Amino acid sequence: MGLSQAETSRRLMMTEATVSRAMSALRQRGTILPVEYTRGPAPKLKETHFEWLRARVQASPFLSTYELTPLFREASPEVPVHRSTILRALHRLGLSATKKTGLASARFTDGLRAARPRFLLESTANNQRERRRLYRRDRLSSRDGATA
Repeated sequence: MGLSQAETSRRLMMTEATVSRAMSALRQRGTILPVEYTRGPAPKLKETHFEWLRARVQASPFLSTYELTPLFREASPEVPVHRSTILRALHRLGLSATKKTGLASARFTDGLRAARPRFLLESTANNQRERRRLYRRDRLSSRDGATA
């Protein structure tokens, strides 16, 4: 039979809590070495998603991330992504998200011509709502400031 945790802690000049944690780790994991550090949550995108993105950008290199994100959501509805996720994926693939303005006319394929007005209409409506909200907020804050 071995030593008690109190005796072990005195011999190793450690606290009893440290010895207790080490013994618990030894029983659970078979080692007292620290657990390997894993940074953040697991990545959402798998290798197949990266392959899809690479193929899509190669087929139509002038797609913006605003246009690419909804296309990705349609192709992979099980993976909820934000535009920033697509940007990071393009960066990881070594692809640029910048527009090539010298070749802008080449961007307009039939599918993009149909999708662009809908996107612009939605973004314009959102911008107008935001401008109205800020205008009201500024008007109210200026009234409050005038009476103070």
